[in-house]
Amino acid sequence: CDRPIICQLHQVYIFAKDLEAFARHAKRSTVSAEDVKLLARRSRALVGLRKITKLHLSFNQILSNARLPLKPMVTKAG
Repeated sequence: CDRPIICQLHQVYIFAKDLEAFARHAKRSTVSAEDVKLLARRSRALVGLRKITKLHLSFNQILSNARLPLKPMVTKAG
């Protein structure tokens, strides 16, 4: 695309229409988190974002499960 901002706005418009369609298909008048998850799973444009999010969540889970010392370990020299 020769005008990136126009392409990005068009992509946002398509995402909005898809979210509306998902909600309408579920007979709801508002978009839910499940609609957003479905959009993320189905959209090629969001594949990279999904990978980044998975890495971030995995990293946070590793940190939360790690047993870290409460006090920093300091060694006395000499």
